[in-house]
Amino acid sequence: MIIYALAQTAITNFRDLAKAAFNKDVSDEITLSLLPLALGTPLDPIEFVKSSQSDAKTSRSVRQFTQRLKDLVVDLEAKGRDTGRLLTVFQTQLVSTKKIGRADFVVGVQTGGGEGPPILVQRLIDPNRSHPYRESDIITRAGRPGLGITIGATPLTQFAFRAIGYYLKAKDEPKYCWADKTGAVIRYSDSYVECLRGMRPEDLAAAVRAYRRRGEKE
Repeated sequence: MIIYALAQTAITNFRDLAKAAFNKDVSDEITLSLLPLALGTPLDPIEFVKSSQSDAKTSRSVRQFTQRLKDLVVDLEAKGRDTGRLLTVFQTQLVSTKKIGRADFVVGVQTGGGEGPPILVQRLIDPNRSHPYRESDIITRAGRPGLGITIGATPLTQFAFRAIGYYLKAKDEPKYCWADKTGAVIRYSDSYVECLRGMRPEDLAAAVRAYRRRGEKE
């Protein structure tokens, strides 16, 4: 179960890396989800990590491995990093179209051949959980450090934040940004905060140039 969760996370991270480096989304060509080798209720890897520390039947090597995972999570959280980049769990379930219940993402398969296309139902996660930050929570202003993000030695001010958002087209990326239908409420994810922390001075300079030229005609 742990190897499965780590492998699934590696695939997701590779997809984001390929998109950032080459502007190619591998999910356009292949599925990103590793299918489990069973349809039963999957083991929760987080619970497995917890129980392995106290279970006398667990081998020493497994305890050492899971302890290292726990240490990494604690270290990442202390640095404000996205722990979802280390361990992510994807759960799949086959259900009858008549039994579609509560889920974030559901595929219902029609019985019998040729009776219509599959039913696809997507349920969005509460943006207050998936995208917990407003702009004011992130940026540095007079007397308010926000998240204390700096790029080189430059604090992430409102102008720099908006320049980077324009440059990266962050508002077009659901994994980075969520907005209500009116556009009055805009929220950002942990993944976007992590992206901002990884910006280099030359990235900021390029973003500022692009932002200042945005009104120019081609």
